[in-house]
Amino acid sequence: MSITLEQITKIINSSTDSELAQTLEDQGVFDQKLSTPCLQAIADKLTTMTPQNAMTLFRATGSGEEAIYNLPELHGLQTSAGSVKDIVVMFELLLYTSRVRNPRSRQNEDRRFSKVYQVQRLMKWIKKMKKMN
Repeated sequence: MSITLEQITKIINSSTDSELAQTLEDQGVFDQKLSTPCLQAIADKLTTMTPQNAMTLFRATGSGEEAIYNLPELHGLQTSAGSVKDIVVMFELLLYTSRVRNPRSRQNEDRRFSKVYQVQRLMKWIKKMKKMN
């Protein structure tokens, strides 16, 4: 039996961001082909999470038996914040640059992953890239 949008929504709403991926994996959600509305609910949730939790959820989507179907479908979806593909790339860049700049420091972890800080870093990076061109 495939999971419904209502079931996915209930799991998303009842789980914390940090445990959502594990909860969905434990319930075997990613071992079945998910409908587009179910994947859209996951995509919309990705945009509200910190980069760490969002990437954990994105990677979990690609860990199930139906990853060959679910991951490309999720990757191609659009959200109000933009395409999932663009969001994933931005989050990967944010996570990578934070690890490269200061791999041992965890005291600024909360600040590094706040939404305002993410946008500020992204804007600085965009300005830097424009100067290079």
